Amino acid sequence: MTNKLVALMVLLGGLAAGEARALPAVALDYNLTALGSDNYKLDYSLANLGEAGGINELILFFNSDDLPGADFPPLSIEDPAGWEHSGSGAVIPPDPGHYAWSVDWVDADPNDPGVVQGESLGGFSVSFHWSNPDAPPGSQFFEAFGARPNEGTTAVTPEPNALALMGSGFGMLGLAGYFRGRRRKVEESK
Repeated sequence: MTNKLVALMVLLGGLAAGEARALPAVALDYNLTALGSDNYKLDYSLANLGEAGGINELILFFNSDDLPGADFPPLSIEDPAGWEHSGSGAVIPPDPGHYAWSVDWVDADPNDPGVVQGESLGGFSVSFHWSNPDAPPGSQFFEAFGARPNEGTTAVTPEPNALALMGSGFGMLGLAGYFRGRRRKVEESK
């Protein structure tokens, strides 16, 4: 077998092994918007990647690193259609001496399965004042509940242009390797 074929088999085997690992069942992407005067807005999209039975509760934890940052209480909280943050414990202030606070959203209809497997829901939003001049607001820890609890860290929503640029870059690398191999083959046959 040629070295390229062996390398391709190793790559495909690695990808297959990666798929066998447990993938997260829930993803929470966000977009950050600066509102001026150290005020920011985070808009979230909750995706059910594999949680059977749906997701009907979402809790976001701000400043979970216990460093100063987002001031409590938030300036505003917005809910997606059919969800609310007005239940008991919707906005949970930090413990004395700590900086973490959280927002809890729940599906308003207890008979609704929430965000079902393979679907996503946007419209979760929090506006807040950021008091840490040394570090801008970033990812937050979250918990999502359905048939079982899921947890993770929010991720920045990728820009469509960035994805296209990254894809074209990988394509160019593949073409360069292809032509390099062809050139080497032509030189070897001389």
